[in-house]
Amino acid sequence: MSLLYHGDCLVALPKLAPESVQLALTDPPYMVGYRDRSGRSIANDMNSDWLASGFAEMFRVLRRDSVCAASTAGTRSISFSMPGKKPVS
Repeated sequence: MSLLYHGDCLVALPKLAPESVQLALTDPPYMVGYRDRSGRSIANDMNSDWLASGFAEMFRVLRRDSVCAASTAGTRSISFSMPGKKPVS
């Protein structure tokens, strides 16, 4: 059965069983202080406090044969080391 969850990772992921997810797809804020041409900004764009705990939850629920895809728009490289998970390069 395929399911799609959409929500705050710190709220939704703790409800899932460990190693129960095949794909985690995330588009986190880029932490660059983005503003568009009219001066609008993106909420929480400069808040990285949740990143480590958010990715820890993603890796907790990911199966060993799974994928975590994070969009960074080429702005920054984020490196995490999670026990038991092999990084992809």
